[in-house]
Amino acid sequence: MKAFLIDPKAFTVQPVDLEPGDTLLPQIYKHLQCDIFTCVGMERGDTVYVDDNGLATGSPYHFIVDGYPEPLVGRGLVLGSDDEGESTHARISLDALKARITFMHYFVPGIVALRKATHPRRLRLVVLRDLLNKLKDRAEPN
Repeated sequence: MKAFLIDPKAFTVQPVDLEPGDTLLPQIYKHLQCDIFTCVGMERGDTVYVDDNGLATGSPYHFIVDGYPEPLVGRGLVLGSDDEGESTHARISLDALKARITFMHYFVPGIVALRKATHPRRLRLVVLRDLLNKLKDRAEPN
């Protein structure tokens, strides 16, 4: 099944093929490089799987999904789901996903570097506190 791997350390969003069935769970752990994961819902039934202990790892590599109120730590894996909650092909296209992803890593204390997945070579420095406030404001319903 079609999925997308978000790697904030490499600044990439790439398609990956996963085998459905009993081997899906170990494949998710392998791609995320973690022992426990959590899920973040997206529109149209897509889900981003991320390391649930990501903050504890101290990784400086994060990514932001437009519409979600905080950065996510480490790698992400995007899959779809059906009406019964079973994993399916990701519904979002690669280009649409890239347009919603911003990579973030710590530059110096209080300052982060941002790179859009669509243009990962372009770097923008921002104050972390300002970024977190902006994410929170964007995610809150009007």
